[in-house]
Amino acid sequence: MRCSTPKACHVQMRVLHTNGIHNVAIKYCTCRPLPPHIQLLRRGLYPASQLKPKTCVTFELLRLLHLLSLHTKASTYDLYRSLESLTDNTGLNPSKSRYKALQRVLLQWRHLVMLKRAGRGHDPSGADGTAEGELALRCPTCPHPGINIPKNSQTHLTGYLYAVRLAMDANFRLKQQLVSSYSQDPGLGIGLAYMVKREPYEKYLLDKASQGDVRHFVSVIL
Repeated sequence: MRCSTPKACHVQMRVLHTNGIHNVAIKYCTCRPLPPHIQLLRRGLYPASQLKPKTCVTFELLRLLHLLSLHTKASTYDLYRSLESLTDNTGLNPSKSRYKALQRVLLQWRHLVMLKRAGRGHDPSGADGTAEGELALRCPTCPHPGINIPKNSQTHLTGYLYAVRLAMDANFRLKQQLVSSYSQDPGLGIGLAYMVKREPYEKYLLDKASQGDVRHFVSVIL
């Protein structure tokens, strides 16, 4: 059933898909009081803004970019340039860059996927009620009684078989946080997964600022 009084979208609407960047004439339905960004989401288009969307990214492209970021070393910028080449490989008619809009949408998409996989959509409190560390996945290798080991396995005879062994290793991906600042890139789910919140962490560092460096490490078996 078609809308009798459709409303046209922005004249420069761009849709990013797996096969390139396209100019699409979209008409919003005015029969029901639904905002434009909700109508776009229901059609599989993620808008880069809510008030007057000029750029949309299809769900298919967001899923592809998310998987490519996990399995390849290609940056989002390289993937966007590939979309530009798919659209016009001659370079004679370059369109306005939508790279920043794509970055913003992809950041929100990853955050929403984490909330979805944690089941926050079924909780009455929603995303705002997410506790600290609730989005983190449990290590499948570590012993979890009742999940991957028997519940009554911590006995004096067999307890050593399921002991937790902790080791320290370097996390070289943390250096990626040096490319920006917290004011420019504050994040959406700080403290909800593996990284603690910024304020208590900085307070802890200030309390330990006068402490000397630890030069000896001792392995401990819990």
